[in-house]
Amino acid sequence: MDKILLLYTLLGSTAIAAGCGTLNQWLETDTDSLMIRTQKRPLPAGRVTGQNAFWFGMILSIVGVGLLEFKTNDLTALLGLSALVSYVVLYTPLKKDNVPLHRGGGYSRRDSSGDGMGGGSKSDWARRLDSFRDSFLLADAACFNNCMDV
Repeated sequence: MDKILLLYTLLGSTAIAAGCGTLNQWLETDTDSLMIRTQKRPLPAGRVTGQNAFWFGMILSIVGVGLLEFKTNDLTALLGLSALVSYVVLYTPLKKDNVPLHRGGGYSRRDSSGDGMGGGSKSDWARRLDSFRDSFLLADAACFNNCMDV
């Protein structure tokens, strides 16, 4: 096993995951301030400014993709970037206000129950987006296995 390659893969993937989480919370600050479960997070509670959170998330994301690009390989970096983009650019904004429940046109509106979705369950679209994101994470894990001598 190449321990240095493994270390860079873990560091890059961790930085991307942290960047995703930070940018997600930055994008959802207004909604998080309405839900009891998320009101005490640093952004809605005012402990961190939006500008600081944005730049922290961007730096983590850039460092993570950069580590994967320059210290592992192009495919791993591309998969990490794809996971980042699919989560921050697609998943987070698409689930924000109105989420289609099914093709028939029903919608779920966010509420203040704590789970963020009216009715207490994820919509079909949210589950599809989760699956889409997870497929990138599984592919990244497959690349990660290339670090191991089997």
